[in-house]
Amino acid sequence: MSSEIPQPPGFATTLSRPVAGMLLLTAALLVGPGAARGDDAAQSRIPVVTRLVQRFLDFENRLVEAARAKDAAALQGLLSDDFELRAGPAPGVPTPREAWLRRQLVDSPDTYGIEQMAVHDLGNFAVVSFCGRRKVGGNLFFVDVWVSAADTWKLSIRYAAPAGDLRYSIPGWDKQQGTLKKRY
Repeated sequence: MSSEIPQPPGFATTLSRPVAGMLLLTAALLVGPGAARGDDAAQSRIPVVTRLVQRFLDFENRLVEAARAKDAAALQGLLSDDFELRAGPAPGVPTPREAWLRRQLVDSPDTYGIEQMAVHDLGNFAVVSFCGRRKVGGNLFFVDVWVSAADTWKLSIRYAAPAGDLRYSIPGWDKQQGTLKKRY
């Protein structure tokens, strides 16, 4: 009984040891040293930012920069006429556009980075959520509703709440689910 696997005619059945060794070495170098061990570093990837996320990341950064520069005209240009802020600690008390603008021009936002952004394109609306990492005062979770206006987008509604507090139970959410590895 032969243990050889039948090969098609003309198929080379043997490789010299040096050639086989070179093929194995090349494959190992291409895969990387961590992959064979199953290292997280070898399996982790740099998040790929979609065009849509990049577009709204630009809008969100323009809001922050306009507030830091105390540029009322730039801020107003990014907001819809009926803009309002809804804050998690007082969800039934919206902050109207003019009051929000005044606060932004007095208390410019502390430094924060935008992370974990997701954009849901709903045609003339886009729902943008992200974590705002702040140096002081804790991180915030934002959900912004952007409305298509002429050739640009205007921020219509902003929802904001503290982020990262695991003391609260949210129906349908599993605290133990861990991190979803996704493309942004």
